[in-house]
Amino acid sequence: MPNDGVAKTFTFWGMVGVVTTALKFKEHWNDYQELSQEEGRIALDDTPTHAPAMGQLDTDIPAARLKRKRSKQCCVCCGMNCGLFWKAFGIVLGIFMLWNIGKLVIWALTPAPTGLDHMPEYSVSLGCIAPAASHLYNSSSKLTYTIPMNSDHEHTLDIRGAAVGTLVLSPYPTEASGQTGIKYEISIRTDDEVLFDYLEVGSADDGSKFTLKSPIPSLMPQHVTSCMRYDMTLFIPQSLRDLEIKTGAPAHIKFADVPEIATLDSLKIGMFSMAAEVGENLLFPNMHIQAKDYGLEVYTGWIAGDVPVVESTSLSTRRGNGVLNARIHPVAVSADDDEDDDDFPQMPAAMLHTHTGHGRTDITYLQGSVHRPINSKHESQSNGDIYLTYKESGFNGPVSFQAKSYSMRNVQGGIGQDKNDRWVGNKDGEDRLVVKSDLGWVGLYF
Repeated sequence: MPNDGVAKTFTFWGMVGVVTTALKFKEHWNDYQELSQEEGRIALDDTPTHAPAMGQLDTDIPAARLKRKRSKQCCVCCGMNCGLFWKAFGIVLGIFMLWNIGKLVIWALTPAPTGLDHMPEYSVSLGCIAPAASHLYNSSSKLTYTIPMNSDHEHTLDIRGAAVGTLVLSPYPTEASGQTGIKYEISIRTDDEVLFDYLEVGSADDGSKFTLKSPIPSLMPQHVTSCMRYDMTLFIPQSLRDLEIKTGAPAHIKFADVPEIATLDSLKIGMFSMAAEVGENLLFPNMHIQAKDYGLEVYTGWIAGDVPVVESTSLSTRRGNGVLNARIHPVAVSADDDEDDDDFPQMPAAMLHTHTGHGRTDITYLQGSVHRPINSKHESQSNGDIYLTYKESGFNGPVSFQAKSYSMRNVQGGIGQDKNDRWVGNKDGEDRLVVKSDLGWVGLYF
């Protein structure tokens, strides 16, 4: 900022002035010390007995020659001793150089920020844990609900109220792969047993929806300081096609790290809490749950992990200051049938759309075992920084780019009248990339 530059300039020249004054004071003090050590006048004997010697020539050579003092005012300009000024300037310049070298060393040794530096610890940071929250719902540490699949093979998990908690999404293990029902394992605890009277847990008759509705202590005068927490695991059967998850209070969701893979037609997860003082949302996806239509959204908190692209994937933090840090993996899929080109069937494009807000965004696009055409769009209507790394993607095609400020690497074009005429590799390649951030900074690296 302009004011920072003025402040730094004033500080530097202010120090020069202070050091000059100090050197001048030291010079005057040294002069005073020299004067105080000089001998005074000595009274000589003026008796007539010495008169005969007055006519004799004194041939004694002094033991030491008197030194001529060099004038300390040898360089004066406009009433200023330039020698003192330049000495002070050199001292201050040396101090500033040492200071900035130290800052440079500290900067070089400090790891680069990733946006995940202040991410809270999974589960523990939500609080409301034993022994403080010792009351268990139905006096059980694990409640099991198995819900039959409805005819549409779709399911919604709706978590409402003020209870915080964790949710693990897991495919059924191999030995239970024949299961067709949706299974929940839940533990609910509180530090105020009365809150259980206001808790609702259950599913719709047709199995299409499971709801956990908890009370809101902040609206209950006698229970304002109370808390409630759930820890839940949802097992996904292979026959499930559509899954939607909605949370209204801070939650931590992660995909189980298991060998099995669940493949859905649609997966939608929305974490709508903005109560950062209670806890932050965390969403940790991985490659073990995939969907043709894949969408993740948080208002505040973090999305961090590995994200698959089967057909279309959407990642959003646009309604708040959520942080997005994702490694994108296009999944190998069957090639499109093309009667005109049997020898080289066309692979379907991997559609990726990120829509971000005030928080930082880091996207690293990785190439799969077979290159699929890239069709990515990264948009931000706020001022959050966006880091896009495509150097391992095998990108080959045009780039449409618009940002308030930016940094680019290995992007061609962008000169002349049409500065948006940019590309990587072949200008007429099959890949497409659109980047738009009118208010923020974008780093695009190939």
